[in-house]
Amino acid sequence: MFFFSDDIDLNTFLKENSLWIALVFLGIIVIVLIILLIINFAKHDGKTKSNVSGALVITALGSGDNIVSTSCNGSRISIVLKDYSLIDEKTLKENGVISIIKMENKIILVVSKKTSEIYKIIKKE
Repeated sequence: MFFFSDDIDLNTFLKENSLWIALVFLGIIVIVLIILLIINFAKHDGKTKSNVSGALVITALGSGDNIVSTSCNGSRISIVLKDYSLIDEKTLKENGVISIIKMENKIILVVSKKTSEIYKIIKKE
């Protein structure tokens, strides 16, 4: 063999050092899992909020009277409003809206994980 002396073969080496070899592999797995957890927490740090305030979302859209119609499709909520100048984009983004797409006859709110929750709040009004 390349690094063994003539009197020790591979089977003997593995039998004598199997515990250390297993501990090294276990250590590598633990280190990789810790790194993955740190990366996962770093990605989500500060991006999610626990509660969506229904009153703030409705107020940011200019009150319930300003909403003409709504529809939900995946992560997007389409809203037709009477007066688009009443939209408070900052408040919407603080309450789970990632992006706001303004069109001539409607706005589209792009939401990640809280689409159904925000849609239900808007639909009630």
